[in-house]
Amino acid sequence: MVTQVLASKRRTNRISLGQILAWLAWLLSIMMVLVPFWWMIRTALSTNRELYANPSVWLPVGFTFDSFGRILGFVDMSEAVAADGSGQPLNFWLYLRNSIVVTVLVVVGQLFLVLWLRIPLPVCIFPSAIKSFFCISRR
Repeated sequence: MVTQVLASKRRTNRISLGQILAWLAWLLSIMMVLVPFWWMIRTALSTNRELYANPSVWLPVGFTFDSFGRILGFVDMSEAVAADGSGQPLNFWLYLRNSIVVTVLVVVGQLFLVLWLRIPLPVCIFPSAIKSFFCISRR
């Protein structure tokens, strides 16, 4: 009796090919999400000169925070040009405000459309849906 229980436990501990493939697919999807973010951070923390000299290195080359200082307006244009930048002014706070305004307008527009189209659209497609909608919403 004891040997049967131990034998059944041994069988359940085996890893199947499907589990291995599922883990590999999961790891691949995680890498597909995280690698672009790492590459973006690596590019932001490297100097332009070193990026062009070593484009395939995975770690930041010529580590610096000057890119962030330039975006936030802490670096003069002469320093930006000296660091191989474009020299054009960047107005981060204007870009951030525009992004927030667009995001708020899209969210409000989506909510407005969803609230106004939740009943007529299913009724046009499925006329019997209005009965089930009112039965569900009254609970």
